[in-house]
Amino acid sequence: MNEVFLELENYLAAYPEIESFVTSIHNIDNGRLEITFVPEEENGAFPHLLKNELIRQANQIGSADFDIWGVGQGFSNNTQEGWFNNHIELRGYNYDLIMAEATMFKDTLLKHKRIEEVIIQTGNSWRGKPRYAFVMGLDAEKLEEVNGSLQDVYRELLFQSPREIRAAEVAGEEGVIPVFLREASSGQTTIWDMHNNMLTASGKAFRLKDVGFINAGAHRKSYP
Repeated sequence: MNEVFLELENYLAAYPEIESFVTSIHNIDNGRLEITFVPEEENGAFPHLLKNELIRQANQIGSADFDIWGVGQGFSNNTQEGWFNNHIELRGYNYDLIMAEATMFKDTLLKHKRIEEVIIQTGNSWRGKPRYAFVMGLDAEKLEEVNGSLQDVYRELLFQSPREIRAAEVAGEEGVIPVFLREASSGQTTIWDMHNNMLTASGKAFRLKDVGFINAGAHRKSYP
């Protein structure tokens, strides 16, 4: 997802008619890019021309689906046909129950004479992509043996991935600018690491596997 938006940002940077653009990546398969035009162009022909160019770019990028709107008729190249601008999103961990609820909503909506079609879509594709729920369990007696608490475990697990390091400072036009070193794996860790890395509470060291566990299981995150 990051590579897709970097390609689009590099493309947009060439246009002086664009005042700014902001990218927001919400998760591994969902992002948003908002474009602001310079005042003298926002009501002219350029936004429409750019939209057509973005549609061409979207059709050339095969690794993502796109919805483009803002001027003229909206565009979508995802698997569903037509342009749908109203959604009901259901979230939960019980796939069968969520699908049953979605089917009930669909049947109810189709009774409305102004509604022609309702599509049940899972995630960003017809079959949906699995997400992972992480479940942690703690043994209260074992946790007490190390003088630990749930708060201690939570705080320690927050810092299991490599942290960034403030390495230097450089002079800038507006003052001193800090320089940080951050590993490529910063913000990531594994279940094995979380089970086996040393944690501390009240001066005592222990591992999560000594006082509990953490497991991952696939589930369906959302069902619009």
